[in-house]
Amino acid sequence: RKELGVEDGLKDIPGVTTRMLATFGKHGIKSIEDLADCATDDLNGWSESKNGQTIKHKGILDRFRVSRKDCEAMIISARIKAGWIK
Repeated sequence: RKELGVEDGLKDIPGVTTRMLATFGKHGIKSIEDLADCATDDLNGWSESKNGQTIKHKGILDRFRVSRKDCEAMIISARIKAGWIK
C-alpha cells in the first residue's frame, strides 16, 4: 500500500482492513478525501437490467464481500473525517 501512495489515515476508517488498502491504492483511492468522494456503487458494485438480463458490475471491494451497508458506513466515516459532514 505504501508503494501505491495510500495514506496511513485510511486505515483508521472503521471497516477498512489492511488488505483493502492495497486494493484502494490500485483504484486511485489514496486518501480519506478520495474515499469520501466515492459512491457506494464504486465500492460495492451495482446491477442493471439490459435486454431482459441482469448485469452485475463489480465494485472495488467486491472480492472482500463487504455489504452495501458497510460500504456506505466507510464512506460516511471518511466524509466525517474529511470534514465534509459534521
